[in-house]
Amino acid sequence: FHDKADLETGHVGVTEGYTYANVDSVDVTVRGLGGHGAYPHKTKDPIVLAAEMINEWQTIASRENNPFDPIVVTVGSIHGGTKHNIIPDEAKMQLTVRTYKPETREHVLAAIERIAKGIAAAGGVPPDRAPIVSVSKDQFCPATYNNPELTKRLVAVWKNSLGIPFPRLIFTSAQSSRRRSRSTGRREKNYQACIQASSRRFQNQQSVLGSSE
Repeated sequence: FHDKADLETGHVGVTEGYTYANVDSVDVTVRGLGGHGAYPHKTKDPIVLAAEMINEWQTIASRENNPFDPIVVTVGSIHGGTKHNIIPDEAKMQLTVRTYKPETREHVLAAIERIAKGIAAAGGVPPDRAPIVSVSKDQFCPATYNNPELTKRLVAVWKNSLGIPFPRLIFTSAQSSRRRSRSTGRREKNYQACIQASSRRFQNQQSVLGSSE
């Protein structure tokens, strides 16, 4: 059970399948080499490196992950420096990561560290000053998955015990989850069909070109 801010008071929302995602909290310390703001060429600016990491982390979702398997990488906190004209030695960031599948979770967490260390290395940060990436094990919350059959049984119980029409049961995600699953399957099939059709057209074009020679 969970409260839901966008669900009208007096209603009960029911979901079959995934309801909430895995939640991971990640801390990243970007270590550079501080100095005077007027002489940035003599430093390894951790704030600039952190900014690059933030942008690059978003490509995990857009370029590394299957779009049919949603993920979220959010940087909720970034702190670095104490004065306008001082480049600090380090910057700290706090991330929240949302995934569903265990293998996707492992990939995303590994990608966050890989990208952070890669950007630092590309910026000239020596290995002994590589970013420190830590995943808070005590703050991990696994995904919530409601067994569809059990959910159906409980709905019948709630209808009898809570009464209808008040409070009213709203199958906010049960029906949409099934539709989403069917729609996802259709999109994947259509995608594969398009790939195969494109491949056949390319082969036909190659054959025509070959015969014209």
